[in-house]
Amino acid sequence: MKKRKRKKEKSPKKPVAQQPSLSSDFVSMKAMYQAYQKAKVDVFYERSQPRSQEFCEYERNLHANLTALQKTLTRPRTNWFKSNDFIGSYGFIPKGLQIPEPDGDQDSAAHFSVSNPDDAWNVMMTSLGEKRPIAEFRPVALFTVNMYVVCALWVNLVGHMFDACLDSSARGTRLRRLRQTDEELPECGRYHLSAPGSFKPYFSCYKEWREKGLRAIRQELAKDRKVVAITMDLKAFYHNVDPKFILNEKFLDAIRFSNVNGSGLYAAEERIFTKQIVTAFLTWAKKLPHLKADTPPGLPVGVSAARIVANVLLAEFDRLAQQKLDPIYYSRYVDDIFLVLRDNGRMRTSRDVLKHLCRRIKPLNANDDLSVLTLAFPYSNGCKLLFQAKKQRVFLLSGEVGADLLDTIESQIDAVSSEWRLLPDLDALEKSPAAKILTATRRADENADTLRKADQLSLKRLSFSIMLRQYDTLAHDLPPNEWKRERKRFYRFAERHVLTPLRLLDLNDYLPRLLGLAVSCRDWTVAGGFLKRISDGIERLRNNVSVEPNAGADSQWEAYLRHLQTALREAVVRSYPLKQDNHAAENAAKSLLEVIDALNPLSLSNPQDISALSCELFWTDLGRIPFKNALLGYVSLPPCTLKPLKRKLPKSQMKRLGVIREFLRGADTADIKVQPLLFPTRPFSPREITEFDCRSAWELDRLRDYVVALRGTWVKPVAHTSRAAKTAPAPESGSPKTREVLVFGDGNRKHVPRIAITSFLTEESSWAKAAEGTPELSAERYKRLVRLANAVVTSPHRAEYVVFPELSIPRRWLPGLAGLFIKAGISLITGVEYRRVPPEPSSQVVNEAYLVLADDRLGYRSWCVVRQQKGVPAHHERDELRSKFGLTLAAPASKDDPKPIYRHFGHGFGVLICSELTDIRFRQEMRGDVDTLFVLSWNQDLESFGALVEAAVLDVHCYMVLVNNRKYGDSRVRTPSKKNWMRDLVRIKGGLDDYFVVTDLEIMSLRNFQSYHEPPLGDDALFKPTPEGFKIATRRKQTPRGNP
Repeated sequence: MKKRKRKKEKSPKKPVAQQPSLSSDFVSMKAMYQAYQKAKVDVFYERSQPRSQEFCEYERNLHANLTALQKTLTRPRTNWFKSNDFIGSYGFIPKGLQIPEPDGDQDSAAHFSVSNPDDAWNVMMTSLGEKRPIAEFRPVALFTVNMYVVCALWVNLVGHMFDACLDSSARGTRLRRLRQTDEELPECGRYHLSAPGSFKPYFSCYKEWREKGLRAIRQELAKDRKVVAITMDLKAFYHNVDPKFILNEKFLDAIRFSNVNGSGLYAAEERIFTKQIVTAFLTWAKKLPHLKADTPPGLPVGVSAARIVANVLLAEFDRLAQQKLDPIYYSRYVDDIFLVLRDNGRMRTSRDVLKHLCRRIKPLNANDDLSVLTLAFPYSNGCKLLFQAKKQRVFLLSGEVGADLLDTIESQIDAVSSEWRLLPDLDALEKSPAAKILTATRRADENADTLRKADQLSLKRLSFSIMLRQYDTLAHDLPPNEWKRERKRFYRFAERHVLTPLRLLDLNDYLPRLLGLAVSCRDWTVAGGFLKRISDGIERLRNNVSVEPNAGADSQWEAYLRHLQTALREAVVRSYPLKQDNHAAENAAKSLLEVIDALNPLSLSNPQDISALSCELFWTDLGRIPFKNALLGYVSLPPCTLKPLKRKLPKSQMKRLGVIREFLRGADTADIKVQPLLFPTRPFSPREITEFDCRSAWELDRLRDYVVALRGTWVKPVAHTSRAAKTAPAPESGSPKTREVLVFGDGNRKHVPRIAITSFLTEESSWAKAAEGTPELSAERYKRLVRLANAVVTSPHRAEYVVFPELSIPRRWLPGLAGLFIKAGISLITGVEYRRVPPEPSSQVVNEAYLVLADDRLGYRSWCVVRQQKGVPAHHERDELRSKFGLTLAAPASKDDPKPIYRHFGHGFGVLICSELTDIRFRQEMRGDVDTLFVLSWNQDLESFGALVEAAVLDVHCYMVLVNNRKYGDSRVRTPSKKNWMRDLVRIKGGLDDYFVVTDLEIMSLRNFQSYHEPPLGDDALFKPTPEGFKIATRRKQTPRGNP
């Protein structure tokens, strides 16, 4: 009997592991919108990411795009992180051009210099012989908008927890956080999710990193102690990181992730999302042409998530350096390390210093000759973190000689960076410190007295950046025809010192800005010349230099050209003038794009309508000119192509939308769309909010709502706002009628007000042009204003207020002028030129004073604008306006209301415009309420007005600051002093130049005198007795003390 064969049982199939996905609760639509807002701002300010047109296109159907992206992220078995189509492409940007040492004994040879940049290149190539300059390229991301949003989403949901593990010694690429204060404000210190952009500003963080280190050295030297100062940086840091470390449990333990954040990163969606981001970075890196099998994949430069990953990798190094070295100062800016140690007497060479570091910091190891230091953590196996000894700097400093070396180190960068705080002087631009840095020739020893090896190159980049910023300011303030000569000189300067083979790669990031300047000023021929020089320079470089890293050199060149082409094209479209009715301009722009396309055979197609695309970039706040400038009246609104906003926003965005619509009710045109204010790249500042919406200057709740909706920034909660700052209008007992007291600044002052009185000329012709609606914006007038304003902010006697006469400042120049004084911490009180009352044609003009005042009611230093309108014209002003231009002076909404009284950090003052001083009602209402009365004047009758000023000072019993047109003079600061020689603290008249005088106002002495029940009458009394019926306001009154 045959045995039956037993059928082999099939083993059950193993279930296929399903890729875990994210939930729609974790990746909500609210989170998607917040991520888009962050991504848009982060990419806009990243020079290596020319993606404005992509964001503009994405925003056309924003809700649909974000909804589709959410579905992609939450879809089961999603694999977006393995798709290059989803992630995007790459480009290459130059780190710089390395010039090797020429052959032969250069020390014994005579110095030989060539001024012509083209000849200099040929001479240099001849002197190098067989050697070749080296172009260093670095890969950067050119992601899709979807991927930028995903990176920002990861930062918002997960990355901020890694950033929280860093201590204060890590200063670079730190996230914006709510301020750390007392326990009353528990939110302070958390990641600022609603703020525009993810990171703190670059320049302020770098400046703090540098200045605090130098200050620590100075303090030790002042105590006669020797110090060792060390600066180090990692070689190609971003490109030698393997992002897989961030999921390693040893790393999470080392940075104390659970302790800091209260939870781990184990099975939660945060871990899933982090793994997806890491996989996406690795997928992107596989496409890079220069990578070898043993090369770390690196991180994509220009992406917010990559910045967090790179920064947190060195968190344990920060901790070890501070614990094991016990430094006087330690700080790190990304991979730049600044370390100051006490001299123990055993560190006499750089080798001694490096050995000391390796002994104390165990993960730091050196090779035999100490030429390379390797940083190796248990979790960083895939990374290659190398400090090259030749790139590090060690200083042994002591005594006055050490302080002298610090002075040398600081001098150049301080001279250049000080220009950033000033307005551009048209006659001095090519002689400025920034220009001198750029005109210096390249030398092998040019880094001898710099803090870091790369400081000289950084200084050149800073110098050119500042020069471009100055010319951008001029492009805003002056019509193109007014400064054609100065612009032409700058273009020639750029051709000589920037658009040369020796400098093209070093200053590559700023080439689009240079081209954009020429396009915005309609200098089409110059722009074409720039492109030709760029093309010729790149061709000479490509034919004569080597590439590092050398793998895939041709592919690196092509990726560089593709990136440069994208950036230059974007510069042309963004900078294209918003209102161009002729076809010649569009044809010229298209010709430029054709030249740009020729840089790379794989050229992009020309946009069909450059003008329409430029307008759309403006309406999405991605253009060269900020959208808010149109609302503030500094540019005209171009045609809008945005689609109507559909009500498909999350609740948080709908709430913002309602506040923004309320804000826009003050606009003079109904054509304003809300979209640019929902997702701005350059949001309204508190100063600009109060300039646009007058009421918000004194209605604090209104201002808070607008700041939160328009900027997304933190403001002090109402419960923590002092009672004085909450309400502005308040009746005063003993006053003839209720008046407004506008409070700016929470608290009392600790020093007396210091005033800068200007003597500034405004010609009759300038007045006439302003009245007819065509302000005089001449270069000569601008130069006079700039020199005067720059002198005020650089004066050793720093003023708290600067005062200009009536009708003296063109409105187009106000942003720059106010910005200059804001950076210096100076409040501005000025008369501005006439403003037409809409709609056009208008028969009415407004004469008003602008007050730009420092404020802290929001919980931090900010600025407010108050516009105070002149009620009734002077007789001569009324006749001139009517007879010459058929105009009348527009009256305020309620001309019978009293003039406001300003309480500015405890300083009570009022403002009158010229002939308003003759109205006894205004003087009566201010008596006893003000310490100072500012009078902005355009007055010819000096004798009559002088008598009125002298009488009014005694009548109101306050300091009076009268500022008149320099043409007539007699500007003064008058006091009610008892001694007649003290009554004019300042009195100025005449002169060929504009100038200013600074004086202090002893308002506390005046208050002390006025607080006596009966006016002191003795010989030692400081002031004349108060007039009959005088009653000091309660808020000004104090207990009398000392000598009256």
